[in-house]
Amino acid sequence: MSVTIKDVAKLAGVSITTVSHVINETRFVAEDTKQKVYRAIKELGYVTNSNARGLRSNVSHRIGLLVPEVSEYFPVDIIEPIENVLLKEGYQLILGYTHDRIDLERRQIENFNYQQIDGLLMFPAIGDHSYMKEICDYPVVFLDRKAKNYEADCVLADDEDAVYRGISMLIEAGHKSIGIITGNQEISTSQVRYRGYEKALQEHNITIDPSLVKMGNSKYSGGYEKAQELLDDGKMTALFPANIMMTISALKCLSYNNIRIPDDVAVLGFGDCPWAELTSPPLSTMRHPNQEIGKKAAEILLGRIKENTGEFQDYLIPVEIIKRKTF
Repeated sequence: MSVTIKDVAKLAGVSITTVSHVINETRFVAEDTKQKVYRAIKELGYVTNSNARGLRSNVSHRIGLLVPEVSEYFPVDIIEPIENVLLKEGYQLILGYTHDRIDLERRQIENFNYQQIDGLLMFPAIGDHSYMKEICDYPVVFLDRKAKNYEADCVLADDEDAVYRGISMLIEAGHKSIGIITGNQEISTSQVRYRGYEKALQEHNITIDPSLVKMGNSKYSGGYEKAQELLDDGKMTALFPANIMMTISALKCLSYNNIRIPDDVAVLGFGDCPWAELTSPPLSTMRHPNQEIGKKAAEILLGRIKENTGEFQDYLIPVEIIKRKTF
């Protein structure tokens, strides 16, 4: 039986991807790790498949982009700047959907691999991404979220700072009972947005009231349900739903309950869209920097494809707070 790259990886105690990077010199690998791989290759008598290497080393000029979905709530404007950057360099963008399911995500990446993509941009789904060490032998850049158990460059909105500033503005406007509807806490962006809320209250010497913190599901249904719970508790004077879907449904809940904004409850939303200016009164909100994230991520990925060296980094894009009339 012929020796495979999997056998080399097992003997060397590293991933298949690492062995591939050592053989093909496609990514920086620490010298001691290289030596482990070289010793395993020598001991097993592994011979590289030059034909396969030749096929993979050819540039396909295809880039994969994985998004949760494309709907009225997904920021589709992130796709255009990505495509603009890639087209200038002669790359084709291939789109796939995960519906935030890790099993579908893996299947989509495997489909991309059949198409010999040169790199991958993705919104990581909820779950363990260690499987990517085995199937991704090209640069990866994460968009808007960090992944669990896989290291790569990440381009993120500076959500913690934005929420900290926004909640501080509500406090300075006289609000001390500020309700928050957080997203799914397995998503990194939900975690950092809550940290911004927590930091603002602590720095203004306001004790965090657990009854004002509602864990939503990051979906449309979560905003309505949790806003209703906050109204039933009867404590909050201001509300911050921590993503665009829950902002929309929370506003619907307030309207259904005949809550006057901002007289009864002030609102700071997340995610600025054209409709935010048309609400009554116009919604104060945070403008998520979708286009800036897309452009930066595409540029970083192309840089990695050309020269995949150096440590991975998190790139934070500032978030603008747009003050209108809801507080």
